[in-house]
Amino acid sequence: MEEKMICRRAEITDLPEIMEIIDNAKVFMRVFDMDQWQNGYPNEEVFRRDIILKECYVAICDNETAGVMVVTPVPEECYKEIEGQGWLTDSEPYMTIHRMAVAEKYRGTKVAEEMISFAENLCMKKGRKSLRTDTHKKNLAMQRFLEKQGFSYCGVVDYKDTAGDTLRIAYEKIN
Repeated sequence: MEEKMICRRAEITDLPEIMEIIDNAKVFMRVFDMDQWQNGYPNEEVFRRDIILKECYVAICDNETAGVMVVTPVPEECYKEIEGQGWLTDSEPYMTIHRMAVAEKYRGTKVAEEMISFAENLCMKKGRKSLRTDTHKKNLAMQRFLEKQGFSYCGVVDYKDTAGDTLRIAYEKIN
């Protein structure tokens, strides 16, 4: 990656590139036998809402959309109950990363690391003490990546209203 990557708020005009990245990530997950994102979610309407709420961000590299993620200050309902060691922080306000994906061309580059760094800075600017996220239990690459980025395994959360396997591996990083 020769040019500097930037992260910025996504705009409605970014939707085609966002959906291309997400659709490619769905294929990637299916190949590795993950049922996450295999039942029509996330779709364009979900990202349209994220953009309107100003919570969707894109990574731009070489004038291309290289990645997408949602960073929200809204507490995740299913994070209230966690099986395992539990969250690192208890009552502190936190931010959550959702729907993160990197374009196939940029996998294995520093794009995902830069995106996490951006989310951490956003978290600090908003005065939040920690950043939380979760991933499918079969998504070993994401689990290793999160741990490499300093996130700690906290347990398992249950997205009860999700199709397929509802359990997700939960992580937290204190700023």
